[in-house]
Amino acid sequence: MRMLTAATWSLLLLKMGAIAFPEKYARLYYQFAVERGYAFFTNEGGAQEIVANYYAYNFGIDVVFGLLLLEEEATLRAQYLKNFNSGMWSFVKTHRNAHFNAIYLIVNGLQQGDDVYYERDIEDQLARFTFTHLPDVNGNVTAPGPEYRIVDFTKWQIFFEQHPLGNFMAPFFFEFDIDNPKIAFYDRPLTADMCKTRLYAWGGNPFLVQGNRTDPLFQNPGLSFLTPYWLMRGFGFINATGVRST
Repeated sequence: MRMLTAATWSLLLLKMGAIAFPEKYARLYYQFAVERGYAFFTNEGGAQEIVANYYAYNFGIDVVFGLLLLEEEATLRAQYLKNFNSGMWSFVKTHRNAHFNAIYLIVNGLQQGDDVYYERDIEDQLARFTFTHLPDVNGNVTAPGPEYRIVDFTKWQIFFEQHPLGNFMAPFFFEFDIDNPKIAFYDRPLTADMCKTRLYAWGGNPFLVQGNRTDPLFQNPGLSFLTPYWLMRGFGFINATGVRST
């Protein structure tokens, strides 16, 4: 099944090869993309990653981003973009993830002022990050307000443990770890000031309840701020002056 063959990763590698050595890889790239149908399976990730392996989104979106930046053939790029918008983006568009939101604006060819909602949300997240995480010593988090509620997975635990169909399906959901008393999820995404950044804030699950550990002797590298900031600067969504024109 092509959906299980890491289509996006394969196509990105072949595309880079086709650019560097067209005589060797260009035909092979189109063979995989068109004849073998890989172009139709570049969705990357599913809704389950929200409570399973959130970091998989971070890997997946970067690969899709690279493929969309490199593809110049209009029909193929349109297919890749359709897969992204209807697939991975549909799962993460409400997560207030500055890295993902910046990539969404860029790959859709938007300009400053075209989608003020996401532009302002990225700016808000970067501002929150600046106030609470510079210097970033794995602490200084703001406590979530009363509007944040813990999601109750009890009915799903009962389903997997007691229902015949649940018993059958349980092995496919082992990564969810919903019966782990040390893991809990909020019903809405945390903002940057409420999250510990670890090595890269935007690869962490924004719904996951945060721990209380603070280590003043450990400082994170700062990529959590720099990556979305320079993506926004490089593609014209944030002006060098820092002053908006729209």
